[in-house]
Amino acid sequence: MKFLLLVEGHTEQSAVPNFLRRWLHSRNSLPGRVGIDVINLKGGGQELFDRIVTKAEHYLRGGGQDPRIIAVLGMLDLYNPSFDEFWLRNGLTTDVVRYRWAVKEISGRVNDHRFRMFFAVHEVEAWLLSQPENLHVKLSKEDFAKCRTPEKINFVTPPSKWLNQRYNTALSKKYKKVTYGNQLFSKLQPDVAYGKCPFLREMLDEIERLAMEALTEASG
Repeated sequence: MKFLLLVEGHTEQSAVPNFLRRWLHSRNSLPGRVGIDVINLKGGGQELFDRIVTKAEHYLRGGGQDPRIIAVLGMLDLYNPSFDEFWLRNGLTTDVVRYRWAVKEISGRVNDHRFRMFFAVHEVEAWLLSQPENLHVKLSKEDFAKCRTPEKINFVTPPSKWLNQRYNTALSKKYKKVTYGNQLFSKLQPDVAYGKCPFLREMLDEIERLAMEALTEASG
């Protein structure tokens, strides 16, 4: 049995599935019993919403159906400059409001109980900031304080740009999302990120709940 995870980029494709697997396998009743396959949507912009809907429909009701799939999970970064004008025009200003609106919009379009939509707030790199001691650079006390609530690192300077600024200052090099992201995700303890990132916690709890329901149904 498995989940199918739809993501938008290379870091999410290469690093996030293993992070989620480690979370699932750390649950006492789930070790090794549920897998995660990943599909990279390869792109950005407002068309990501259309693309994720089309892919979800394909795997839930089209030619990609697989009886082993527990659910199709969509996961995008909430930070997406292509939506800035739309957010402001419609009065969607806070991360919570944008998150709930976008989840409802995409979920309603897919309209299938086996689909769940999630967003990384504001980017998946926020999860990495929950363990700042893993970073390749030394941080100030102020930076460490910000990392106590990494999902608050924001629409102005989202986590990947925040990291890039510090890597530039300390190492005179850019933060490489795929290279450094893979290294940092391999060290990241899911329980630590779970404790510091409420939106991530919501996603992980729901994935665990769906897995448990599917296993219970299969065994009974």
